[in-house]
Amino acid sequence: MTSTSRMGDMVGGGIALLLGVYYLFQAFQLKFWTVGGNPGAGFMPTALGVALIFLSLILIGKTWREGARATAEVRAPMDPTVLKRPFLILVALAGYVLLFPYLGYVLTSIGLVGFLLWAFDPSEPSRLKLTRTIVVSTSVVILFYLIFGIALRVEIPPWPTLLD
Repeated sequence: MTSTSRMGDMVGGGIALLLGVYYLFQAFQLKFWTVGGNPGAGFMPTALGVALIFLSLILIGKTWREGARATAEVRAPMDPTVLKRPFLILVALAGYVLLFPYLGYVLTSIGLVGFLLWAFDPSEPSRLKLTRTIVVSTSVVILFYLIFGIALRVEIPPWPTLLD
């Protein structure tokens, strides 16, 4: 692993760690359980925040160990394109957070998952890629809504709340 990719992993892990802490702090503002004993709106965000923190710590620790074991090598300046993906993810997540109260879970999540699939799929843009992105993002979001919104009765606003 080159020093540039190690630096990118450390920066990405640090950003993910900070995002996870912030996400977890925000999740604690929501109800963890409903009155009936079902998982509340804060249940899944709390689990995701803990998972993000845990995984980012693993990435940071693994990168730290690999850097300590690596032989001395000439330090190249950090390539700014290393930060492109974390920046795109942060922008997408910020857009998701801003649009969620207005568009609801289904539309906002399809947009987020679709954007991430499209942006990080290395294949060339084509109708097949577009179709695959739409089908996969829609299927994943509907499946998650069926599991958490319907089966587990997590309070998720599925549709736009502009009419409320």
